[in-house]
Amino acid sequence: MPAASSWRPPAGLGLEGPVALGDQRLPSHSFGSYVVSVGPVVAAIGAGGSRTGAFAPRVRSLAVLGHHRASRRVLCAAFCHQAPPLVWWRLAERDGELSLETELKKVIGDPAKTLAACHRAEPLLRALVEAAGPDTWAAGYIEAVLEIGERLELLFQPAIAHVWRTIGIPPGPWAARYGEHDRQ
Repeated sequence: MPAASSWRPPAGLGLEGPVALGDQRLPSHSFGSYVVSVGPVVAAIGAGGSRTGAFAPRVRSLAVLGHHRASRRVLCAAFCHQAPPLVWWRLAERDGELSLETELKKVIGDPAKTLAACHRAEPLLRALVEAAGPDTWAAGYIEAVLEIGERLELLFQPAIAHVWRTIGIPPGPWAARYGEHDRQ
């Protein structure tokens, strides 16, 4: 259950949830739209269905920091707010997921605009580069991965584990997955 300072959906949207990002209890329905909140902000609004890939795998791709354009924004928001991402959703009929996504963005706002600093992960990038040292291989690697904006799991390579030890891995599914990689 979200804390008192967590984002809550406006009444009347019919959103279910929340569950933690990466939670396997997400419905396996093929069509729907989702909202990812982090603390008091919305970091992502998206859809899963016939044109975008099935609903649950689409949301889970955020949890594994794979090929999802919102991964950078969600990871950055978790870092900035030191809160784990939560998923809210509403299931849709076939081909209804994109119109539902549009409706959610009209009511809630488009996170790419309302969370502009995290759209390119600027606060996270600054912290990582500062911890790595601005003229180091690690800083260049971090900048390249964040610039591409996909496959962010590459940020958790053992070669830059020292950087994460300095700033801390943001709360969320990746904290448990990558938090122990440098203690082997």
